[in-house]
Amino acid sequence: LNTYNKAPYTKVAVRSILYQKCEPFLAVLSDHGSTDGTREILDEEVSKYDGPHKVLRLNKPPSQWNGMPALNDHIDWCMEQMECPYIIQLSGDDYSLETRAQRTLDAFRAHDSSMVLTAQYTVDQDMKYLAETAYPVVDGWVKIEDVIAKYVGGSCSQAWSREFHTKMKGIRGCLGSSDILMPFLAVLHKGAYYLNDRLQAYRKVLGPDNTGLESVFFAIPESDTQTRKQWEELIHFQVIVGLYEVLGKMYEAKLETRPAEEALSVAISDRAASLVRCRKDLSFMRVPPLPFKA
Repeated sequence: LNTYNKAPYTKVAVRSILYQKCEPFLAVLSDHGSTDGTREILDEEVSKYDGPHKVLRLNKPPSQWNGMPALNDHIDWCMEQMECPYIIQLSGDDYSLETRAQRTLDAFRAHDSSMVLTAQYTVDQDMKYLAETAYPVVDGWVKIEDVIAKYVGGSCSQAWSREFHTKMKGIRGCLGSSDILMPFLAVLHKGAYYLNDRLQAYRKVLGPDNTGLESVFFAIPESDTQTRKQWEELIHFQVIVGLYEVLGKMYEAKLETRPAEEALSVAISDRAASLVRCRKDLSFMRVPPLPFKA
């Protein structure tokens, strides 16, 4: 569990991990400089827990980065504090359904994949149902062409093997989100296996402090066209830089590139066109683009 200023949602997230119906595992609860009471909630929940799972409670030292680079740094730092062969990741405002851990572990053992993805529900900040993963629709291996075109990765929960994380040398220093970077590379390594069961709930919390840029964008009133256009451009930039980072890690790790190059080139070209349109609109509005938080 990675947390940063998620106090209203932390208790649900922690309990969703500690009370998993699963063989004993290590629950790593790590905070990155919260100032809103998140740390205290983590400590309280750990002090009350008396179950079968071992708990490692961490406070990450301050990062030189902000936003998505800070989250990527947090994930890699957590990896360095443990030696587990499989990692099931959860953000501080989301929560796992009670069989997620066991189902994910069973899938790793059965398929020896680099990642295991599961379908998820999307709920609002009050846990009201909004939507759910629409694709894929059956269990199975994720295809290259599906990772980006069908949003497989961002629409699913994520878990990965240590072997895979080591192979791609982590995600520290990357601007792109793990949703873009890791599933694509996993398909090229030993594969990403998808479970078509809703085993996680993604809580869609809109607001200016969210690491996910789309959650910031949709919190901006539709009447504020200039600000929305600035954030739209930032979203396109983050996706493009993430795709280029995939390309770089693909070659660095000496993964098989042929099946991926066409899908990547199409995705980069499409997003580049959207970025250009946004920058053109901002130019005619005489509105400067926003700096990316890093």
